[in-house]
Amino acid sequence: MQGGVVPDILCVNVVDEGTAGFVAERRQRRNQLAGIADVVELTTAQARPESVRHTLADHESAARFSLLAYLGHGDPGILYSCHPLGQELLSQYDDPAILHELVRQRAVYIFACKTMTPEFAEILLQAAATRAAGFSRSPKHSELNGRQRLGAFDTYVIKALHRGDTRDSILAKRDRFIDVAREDREQDWGTQFRTSMSQFIQALGSFDVYE
Repeated sequence: MQGGVVPDILCVNVVDEGTAGFVAERRQRRNQLAGIADVVELTTAQARPESVRHTLADHESAARFSLLAYLGHGDPGILYSCHPLGQELLSQYDDPAILHELVRQRAVYIFACKTMTPEFAEILLQAAATRAAGFSRSPKHSELNGRQRLGAFDTYVIKALHRGDTRDSILAKRDRFIDVAREDREQDWGTQFRTSMSQFIQALGSFDVYE
């Protein structure tokens, strides 16, 4: 950081019935980032490859964005602009030059089902991303508590990547989230709650940070 300027975070949120709860959680926790960095959000109609590139180009002279935080729907190596299976918003099959333009000198974090495979992470790093993080399985939830925990983890990851926390410290925190969910799952709080905690544990177990 130069001249006291704090690099910003670009959140690209695909909003639909399947993601609305997670986007709401991300927005509600946005105040936790106050004083750390400004957060610029692109949603729905703006969540298109050309919109993301335009936003980054507009601020390129200041090297403004240090973190791209995507939220949407995915398949292995592919993030979609809408569901079901809309335009590819970010993909391991993108033109390497365009991918380099998007991710160079930035961390990339994807909150979406199955997207962050080791192969995709390696392609992002080869395109000069500083780090790549995300899930290789589905971050599902079946009730409010599970969604809130995933929202809390999502906010933690954004803050940690922006701060430049080490991979080991991020994964240690992930494991703590998992341990708490396992402890709570043993409580007599109903079948739906136990199912939600199992989904949460499975999702976080597939989360990784590549560098």
